[in-house]
Amino acid sequence: PDTVRICVRYFNDAVCEVTAVLVQVAPEAIFEAVFLAAFEKFAQVGLALPAGCYRGIQLAESGSQIQCVFTGPEPVSDLNSWNTSSIPMLCLRMERVVNESHFLFDVFCFHQDRNTGRPFGHPFLLSILEGDTGEIIKNRIREKLQVPPVEWNRWRVSKVGTSPPQKRFLKDTDTISMAEKICLEHHHPRPDELGARRMRGLRIG
Repeated sequence: PDTVRICVRYFNDAVCEVTAVLVQVAPEAIFEAVFLAAFEKFAQVGLALPAGCYRGIQLAESGSQIQCVFTGPEPVSDLNSWNTSSIPMLCLRMERVVNESHFLFDVFCFHQDRNTGRPFGHPFLLSILEGDTGEIIKNRIREKLQVPPVEWNRWRVSKVGTSPPQKRFLKDTDTISMAEKICLEHHHPRPDELGARRMRGLRIG
């Protein structure tokens, strides 16, 4: 194809989707070109993004796993299924990267419904800093997602190992490794909307 069409969905620091735009770039372009094109489209709909570094995230088809992370120099051809005609397969989540001192690594965080055990919502990456304990990590998650204290007390925060897969509560004195994930177990805020969302189209600004 002469151009690659990508739906760029902008998420704010609280992992909430703000708007989405459709951009077109050359097949040989890099993701920096995608970000710049998206910035222009966002400005056209009156959205001024905060200054800083940005990255793109492609989710797995289920929407509950992060498949790829792009920071700018990668070729657009790295986007899985980029040469298909299916817009949902061409979606890229764009978010700001908050540079922290003493940064160690990003840890994958996901929501899980307490009734069904199924993941839901938007997974995200959380920066782990030198000296972080379970207490600090949990406070950072609550502040990032802007969860009221009363609601937060109903959440269970666990860390999930990979070999073998094992989930256990994240204690205040715990640390976390790069190989682990964080599970946020709580009730789905709007469980009846899950099916309805799949029937609705994505509004593009």
